[in-house]
Formats: sequence, structure tokens, C-alpha cells
Amino acid sequence: RLGNDLKTPLLITTTMEDYVGPTFDGIQKAAPTQHANRVKRGGTINCFLDPNFNKAVKELGRKKLIIAGLTTDICLLQTVKGAVAEGYEVIVVSDASGSMTKMADEVSFDYFRQIGVKVYSSNAVLAELYPDFGTPDGQKAMQISIDEVVSKLGK
Repeated sequence: RLGNDLKTPLLITTTMEDYVGPTFDGIQKAAPTQHANRVKRGGTINCFLDPNFNKAVKELGRKKLIIAGLTTDICLLQTVKGAVAEGYEVIVVSDASGSMTKMADEVSFDYFRQIGVKVYSSNAVLAELYPDFGTPDGQKAMQISIDEVVSKLGK
């Protein structure tokens, strides 16, 4: 929702949709334009190995990337390694992906820190992007946090 509602550049990519499945419904609904323009990859796990993805990221004109992925220890790990190799500063959204085991997540997060990647929660990312909830955009970001995170605690 941040990418769509607050016009933060948002790039969505998928791999092997026919086999793995489509992007989650919640993402499709929250960012319909970005989803329609997603980069469909043919099986590359490290997104930066796909020339269309690499081009799309470069067109964003950003030096810092915030990255989330389906699986922490596969999709996210390989793509983050690719981003760092391309010279990007990276923040990983730790609670927006997951592995088959807690240990796999922990090992991946440790590796990210070792290569200079920041590991944040989704709320910490929101606060990094919008550190003043008194501004109009900060108010919108705070409402997204309430709607998407706080309201779902304990459920």
C-alpha cells in the first residue's frame, strides 16, 4: 500500500507463475497498476540475473532498495546478493517473507547483516520512509500501519 497510496516506487516481480502461482491477492489489490506491470521471470531465483528486472530497477533511479520476497532463504537471499553485487544499498523487510524453518530465516538474516544489509520489520521500514507522522504523508503512512499491521496483531 505504501508504494501505491504514497507513490513510493514499487516494482513487483514473479517467477514461473504457471508453476509457482500468481502474486498474492493482497498485493494485487493494493497495487493493481504495479502488479499489471510486474516483471515476469522465467525461473531465475536471483532477480538481478533477469535482464528485464535489472533494467526495471535501474529505471527507478534509486541507489537504495527495500526488498521482500516469498522465501527468505531462497528468493530473498539470492536477490539481495544480486542487489549488493550491483552496488545497491539494501534493506530487507524481515516479516514480509519466510522460510520453511525459523533457523533458515535466522541464518539468512545473519548473512544479510554480514554483507552490510539492514534487516528491518515492516513497521521499521515504514518509519524509515516516513519518520514524521505529523506530515500529510506521515499521516497516510501511519494509517496504513494501523490498517495493515496493528489491526492484525493477535489474530
